[in-house]
Amino acid sequence: MPSLTSLLSRNSASSSYMSFSTSSPSFVSRRLNNRRLRLPSLQESSSSSIDADTAPHRQDHAGVSAAAVQLRACVSEARDVKDGIWCLSRLLSRLPPALEHRALAVAQEVAPTVDKRTPPQGLTINLETCLGQARSPDARTFCLADLLARIPPKALALAARQAEETPVVDWNGTSADATQDAESFLSCVQSSETVDEGIVCLGTLLSDLPQALVERSTRLLTSLPPRTVNTDPSEMQTPNFVKCLKLASSGDSAIYCLSNYLIHLPQDQVERAYIFYKTQRLHPTLEDVDREGVFKSTAKTALNDVGLG
Repeated sequence: MPSLTSLLSRNSASSSYMSFSTSSPSFVSRRLNNRRLRLPSLQESSSSSIDADTAPHRQDHAGVSAAAVQLRACVSEARDVKDGIWCLSRLLSRLPPALEHRALAVAQEVAPTVDKRTPPQGLTINLETCLGQARSPDARTFCLADLLARIPPKALALAARQAEETPVVDWNGTSADATQDAESFLSCVQSSETVDEGIVCLGTLLSDLPQALVERSTRLLTSLPPRTVNTDPSEMQTPNFVKCLKLASSGDSAIYCLSNYLIHLPQDQVERAYIFYKTQRLHPTLEDVDREGVFKSTAKTALNDVGLG
């Protein structure tokens, strides 16, 4: 069984900011490959545009538009290029993964054809204006790709890396769903009869929670000393975790709740649940016909994905 650290290293950058090398493979390309998402065909894109006014698309539109407003405010206060790159990384980390993937892929291909002389503040205004009129996934992809294609490749690669390492936890927009997921997890654990079933419950919870919350919480575990004394009775840990999430008013508090819960669990169970979560992220359409059987198949796939199969 691989350690949590070795699993996380697959998604963490090994180089520091100062050792960033442009001679290494493009981080943007590797970020796209690691997501293992496929650009939709023209027919699929047209179909998604037809359904652009559905509730999920409206929610995405609101979230992306808000991220653009935050980008403009951040850039207006940036003192240097390093600050500007950080602002761009915050935009990328706030985007829905599929939208980020599409926009980065398009930007990479069209970058040689666009004018890169627009100043940063002008780019952010153009993005905000464009997204204000965007009413479909295709339109949002165009707006974002138009911005990203005008960013110098080194700066874009570094922003993509920072977005991967420190994703933004949008707790205000996800807390209600997350607490419902935690309550479902509590019911799942209470009805589970084997350790494997409990691990599937935990893996499913991690799959349902905001990805940024899970990634930052699990990375935090690798930086904390193990709890040698279990300060809470085992049967109280899960209800307390649910209560903690309900009380959390910020992403930082939510990270504490999840990390504090996971650190009290046996490490091997957390690692197995993390494998399940990563596989569910890669294969979200997998049917849960037999929970124990599903765990075995998805765990095997995840081990292969991280090169340990």
